[in-house]
Amino acid sequence: MHKVTRGPSNWFVVVVFFVVISSILTSCGLKSGRQNVITGLDGNSFLLSGTVVEVMGSGAFIIKLPLGSFFKTQLLNHSFSIHPGDTVLINGILEAPKARRNPFDFNERIYFHSKGWTGSIKKTTLVLINHESHSNNLRFRIFLVKKWILGRINSRFSTSLSKNFVAALLIGDRTGVDKLITLDFQRTGLGHILAISGLHVGMIAGFGHFIIRFFVLRIPLKPCARTKILSGLSMAFVWIYAILVGVTASVVRASIMISVYLLSAFLGNKRSNHRPLGPLFVALYILLAVRPTDIISAGFQLSFFAVGFILIGIKSTSSHQLIPSIPSKIVSAFSITVFALIGTAPILAYTFGFIPFSSLVFSPVVVLLLSFLIPISLLALSLPWGYSVFSLISEAGLDLLISIGTTGAKMAWIPSWYGPIHSFPVEIWLLTLVFLLWVCVKRRLIRGLLLTSIVSISLIAVFIPSKGVIITFLDVGQGDAIVLETPNGRSLIIDVGPSPWSGQTVYRHLQGRALIEFYDVLLSHGHQDHIGGLPSLIKEARLDRVLRKEALPNSILHGGWISSKNPKVQFLSRGNQISLGQDIRLYVLNPIVPGKNNNDSIVLEIVYGKSKILIMGDAELGAESNILNQFSPLLEAQVLKVGHHGSRTSTSERLLTLLKPESAVISAGTKNAFGHPHFEVVNRLKKHKSTIFQTSEEGAILVQMNGISSKRVYWR
Repeated sequence: MHKVTRGPSNWFVVVVFFVVISSILTSCGLKSGRQNVITGLDGNSFLLSGTVVEVMGSGAFIIKLPLGSFFKTQLLNHSFSIHPGDTVLINGILEAPKARRNPFDFNERIYFHSKGWTGSIKKTTLVLINHESHSNNLRFRIFLVKKWILGRINSRFSTSLSKNFVAALLIGDRTGVDKLITLDFQRTGLGHILAISGLHVGMIAGFGHFIIRFFVLRIPLKPCARTKILSGLSMAFVWIYAILVGVTASVVRASIMISVYLLSAFLGNKRSNHRPLGPLFVALYILLAVRPTDIISAGFQLSFFAVGFILIGIKSTSSHQLIPSIPSKIVSAFSITVFALIGTAPILAYTFGFIPFSSLVFSPVVVLLLSFLIPISLLALSLPWGYSVFSLISEAGLDLLISIGTTGAKMAWIPSWYGPIHSFPVEIWLLTLVFLLWVCVKRRLIRGLLLTSIVSISLIAVFIPSKGVIITFLDVGQGDAIVLETPNGRSLIIDVGPSPWSGQTVYRHLQGRALIEFYDVLLSHGHQDHIGGLPSLIKEARLDRVLRKEALPNSILHGGWISSKNPKVQFLSRGNQISLGQDIRLYVLNPIVPGKNNNDSIVLEIVYGKSKILIMGDAELGAESNILNQFSPLLEAQVLKVGHHGSRTSTSERLLTLLKPESAVISAGTKNAFGHPHFEVVNRLKKHKSTIFQTSEEGAILVQMNGISSKRVYWR
């Protein structure tokens, strides 16, 4: 008997076709996406006419211009009623989306590209509005349907909390959900619950399929015809819901996958049910073919990686009853959570610097709770009578859901990982993945390969040398904010910038670098551009020690900023030494006596082995002269933090001749009113062949001290 050789399956051909076509389109789309900027128009005022495509609340909306570009804007006076489909004439200033200025800032440029928006319009005033144009507009029809659903939610639920959550869970309207509750859900790893995702689409599609099936089964037709009608109507229901809530990547991905399954049933093909990753790949390549730039969106990446790992997990664990006494639904809920976290951990670490391990505790419960809550809430909205019972049950479940999210955020014993991507615990991630696959995979060869991989990667990680001391000169506009991080995780903040916004920037960096447990603050002097961010910083993080001069403004000493945290206080003057452990020493070179002028600013030399950095604060020529007279035989540095933001009254020829710094960092605001850095200072630095790095041009500057030299590290 001859063995029959089978050709490639239909699924293989389809996947290969989509890979080839979408790869070409994705490459072209990414190139065009990088060119999608407002060339020559950024910062200029224009009179613009366009069509409103989305209303976001509080006067904010998305406008489509005649050439096909989309802009986000918000009216200064939003007392006008604006609807999707309206034609408007507005006046405003065009702005291109901004890239991150600091490692853990929000990346507006990637977010706008993921939404398909070209930019934003600031300081917008409405000149004319035409409501007649929206009468036959599809978006306006969708707007009316959502408005009707919101009215029904308000009439059938009693508390404002339950109304807001039902609106968020069913139609994605989160405008009424309290921001603090949203933040608690994010900290607990449940933030995706409040946004319409594949989980919501799947549950609501299941509910719709059940209702449609109830009526179709009563039609006197052949089973094959019933299956086709049921599949067709269910598919239509899924896409109507997708259009209603908004065609985001996760919603479209889920809708395509469900449609592939339904289409297989419609065509009488049951084999696709055994290939769960097939529909996922079809959805991936269709989305990339339509809008290739989505591939750079974190939401797009998280959606596909989460679902891919969930499908692998469900398929792997379905035939392995690890603990027979536990019901299969609970095992499925836990496996969904575990595999979703494993799949998305690297993306979460890279994008947000945050992995919520607490989701392993709460997500299984919430998934089970949602599978009950969503159908009950839909029944409360759809039934003509008897809905009050379902409303009460739904409200009780919603109260439990909110309690889980808010209580979980306050449980400090449940770990969450904070840090940049280079400190991502890749060994733990791989070890967890290998353990789970080891349990699920039967073939010994694959088990051996997995074990070899994890051992090899762990050994490589063990021999990676320490990253040394990292100093980040944050971009806080016209001001100074520096974060010094030691290999043992200890941190020192040198100045906090000019405003509450800069304090939040410093806090985000501490949080992203996992340095929020305790930190020290050194205040070089009392000017606003160095201390203005202190109140907002100490409100968030745990202040351990304050290093300062004796002469500081009373607003700092007696205004409650520092006293509320009751930290240790250490006064600094010339000759003091600060030790941060592991041979990291900070020498105070200035001031000689306390004072309130720029020349009384604290000047530090940071020494780690042979690596040296000199931070001049706002010291001017007088202080520089005193320092050189006293310490010139010992003074050296590979990196100079230029004094007083590059003012002409600092960074003398004598200082540069002695130091000969390889690099110079200048912290100043973009287009600042002082003209910093002054051209004389820039010319002097160039004359001495120092490489100049400016926060106003490049954003945050990271410098690494490895004990031998001090070199810049690129974080973008």
